[in-house]
Amino acid sequence: MIRDACSLATLLLALTALPAPAQTIPVLREDAGGTDLWSADPIGGSAAVSLTGISLSPLALVGVPRMDRLLAGVPHGVPGAVPRISLPGGGSLFAFRSAGNSGLLRIHADGTPEVLVEVDEAGAGPALLPEIAVRDDGGAALLATTSTAGGGLAGQVLWVDLAGPTGSVALSATGGLLVAGTSLRLAGDHAWFVADGAVHHAEVSQGGPAGELALLLSPGEIVLTETAICADGTALAVVTEAPNLDRNIHLFGSDGSATLMTPLPGAYDTPHYDSPTGPWLALSPQGDALAFRETIAAKRELFVCPAAGAPPLHVTADGTFTDTIDNVGIIGFVAGAVLTFAAGEIMPADPGGPIDGADVFQVQLGASPSIQNISQTSGIASPPFLFGGDLELIDVCKDPLGERLLLVVDPQGADSALLATATDGTTGLQALFPALEQPPGLHAASDRVLVTSHPDGAAFTTLHLLHPASTPNPLQQLAVVPLGVTLDRFACDGIDTAAFVAAAAPGLQLPVFVDLPTGALAAAFPLWVEVSSTLAFGPGGQLVLGLGGAGGPFLFAALTGPGQGTKLAVPVGDGFPLAF
Repeated sequence: MIRDACSLATLLLALTALPAPAQTIPVLREDAGGTDLWSADPIGGSAAVSLTGISLSPLALVGVPRMDRLLAGVPHGVPGAVPRISLPGGGSLFAFRSAGNSGLLRIHADGTPEVLVEVDEAGAGPALLPEIAVRDDGGAALLATTSTAGGGLAGQVLWVDLAGPTGSVALSATGGLLVAGTSLRLAGDHAWFVADGAVHHAEVSQGGPAGELALLLSPGEIVLTETAICADGTALAVVTEAPNLDRNIHLFGSDGSATLMTPLPGAYDTPHYDSPTGPWLALSPQGDALAFRETIAAKRELFVCPAAGAPPLHVTADGTFTDTIDNVGIIGFVAGAVLTFAAGEIMPADPGGPIDGADVFQVQLGASPSIQNISQTSGIASPPFLFGGDLELIDVCKDPLGERLLLVVDPQGADSALLATATDGTTGLQALFPALEQPPGLHAASDRVLVTSHPDGAAFTTLHLLHPASTPNPLQQLAVVPLGVTLDRFACDGIDTAAFVAAAAPGLQLPVFVDLPTGALAAAFPLWVEVSSTLAFGPGGQLVLGLGGAGGPFLFAALTGPGQGTKLAVPVGDGFPLAF
C-alpha cells in the first residue's frame, strides 16, 4: 500500500512514459480555496486551470427508455456521484454552477472543455432545470431555464448546437413559461415540450420559435408531462388526465394536428421510461403506430393502434391468450410494425415492480396480427432453470448492437438468472447464467457487455465478457474475483479497452485493464493504493485516475499500459478526472 503522495510520485516518475498525442485531460481538483477544472497535457508537460470555483450539478437524460442504456452509438445518461451525459463519438456533457451562474459544460472527445450555456441565477438558486434531451446522433440538446433565471431567460427552452458553431437558441417567443423538464423531447429537427399545461413544438431549421399546439380539453383536464416521440420527431404522443383521473391519449403531428387515439377514457399509462420493464407507452419509429397500457380492474392490458385514427387492437385480450394477462411492459417497436412486449399472469403489489409469470412476446401488426411467444419462459421446469414455476421479469435491456434482449429474471425458488433472446425473435432462449445469488451487473463495453455475477451458493464474484451474437461461444469467462474483493468504478474507451477497480478496503484498491478483443486482464498499476472516485479514458487511450493513500489526497496519473504511464502536472489534491 502506498503511504504518501511523495513515494507514489517517485514510482510514477520511474515508469516509462509512452508516446501520447498532445491532447487535453480534464481533472476536477478540490482544495481549501474551492474546486477548479484543470486541463492537463497527457504526457505531463503542463497543466492549467480552465474553470475556477465550480461545482457539478445533477443532470438527467430524459425521453430515453431504460432498456436502451447499453446501446452503442446513442447518448447515455451515466448516473453516480458525477452525473453526466455520454455522447456518441466521444465527449460528455456536465451541468455546473459557478459564480452565481448555472451552466452546461461539454468535454470534447479530445478532452477540451467548452462552456456551451451559462445563465445568470439572479440570486435565486439554479437557473437550469436538471433534465436534458439529446438528439440520437448527439448533434443537439434541449434544456430549459427555471422561472427565476436572470438575464431575460426565465422560463425559456434552449436548443443547443453540439455539432457546429450555432451555439444556443431560445425557442420560446416570450419566455416566462413554467416548463416541465421531464417533457423535453428532441428528434431530427423537431423540439417538443410541455409548459403551462400546453404542448409546444418548434422546427429548429425554420428558426422557431416554439408554438403552442391546440388541444381541446375538458374543464380541469391537464396534459401530463412525460410523452413519447417517434424517431424523426414528427409525431408526439401525450396523455391527458381529467379531475376524476380518467385519461386519454392524443397524437400530435409536427403540422399541429392532434388525433384522439383512445375512443374511451381509461387508466392509461405514461411512458415511465425509468421502469425496468417499460416503456408503457411507445410510438413506432415512423410515428404511425402506438402501443399503450391500461389498468383494468386488477389487470394491466396492452392495446395497439396500428395507425392514427384506427380502432385500438386489444392485444392481450382473453381470446388471444389462453390465460388472462395481468401485467404488461412494452419493450418497443424493434423493426417497423413489429412490437415486442413482456406480459405475465400475476399482478405484483408494486405497480412499478417486476412482471410475474413472465414471457416476452412479439406481435406482427397488419390486417391479421400474429403473436409469437419468443421467450417461452413462464412455468418452465426443465433446464436452463433449476426450479419450475413462474418467472419474475426484473429487468430487460438490449445489447450494444441491438441484436439481443437481455432478460434478468427471478425463477421461483432461485434468486436470479440472466437470459438472452434475439431481438427479432429468430432464435430461442439462451440461459447465460441460470442461477445467481443476485441480479448481475451489466456494463456496456463498445459492442460487448462486461458482466459481473455472483453464482448461486458461491462466495465469490465472476467476470464474464459477452461478445456480439455472431461470435461463436459468445460468453467468455475472464476471472474469478477473490472473496472480499469487489469490482467497481467502471470505464471504457469505447473501442478495445475497459477498466475496473478491484477494491478490498480503503487504501487497498487496484485498477485493472480489460482487453476486450482477447478478454485478457492486467493490473494497470503494480501496487494496491486508493483510487479516485471516478476513472476516465483520455483521448489517446490513457487510463486517467487519481492514486494515493487511504482517504487521499491523490496524485493524478495517465496510465498507457500495465505499469506504464506518467503523472499529470495537476497538483496533488482531492478530486477526480472527468470521464469523456
